[in-house]
Amino acid sequence: MEAAMQAKYRHCNSIRLWRTKCEDEGVRLISQFMLMAKTVSVLELLDAQLSHVGCEIIGKSLNFKNDLNLLVLKLDHNPIGSTGLKYLAEGIGQNKQL
Repeated sequence: MEAAMQAKYRHCNSIRLWRTKCEDEGVRLISQFMLMAKTVSVLELLDAQLSHVGCEIIGKSLNFKNDLNLLVLKLDHNPIGSTGLKYLAEGIGQNKQL
């Protein structure tokens, strides 16, 4: 993700990471890339060991001011808990696309 951000790569329309264990810091990098590129429409992070912290990062990224084009968000098999769900709901509530 860091290399894609440095190269200002804007042709990525989906990010699908399954069982990568990227955790919350990986989500932070992915979120920064999505905010820079604004072209990602699918984000799948299945069994990535996300906690409520990663959900907070994603939720803040979904704010309507950021103008993301995200259409699909899949976070199956992550221990996000009710706090993580709260952060996601707040972000999704502000997003026009998702």
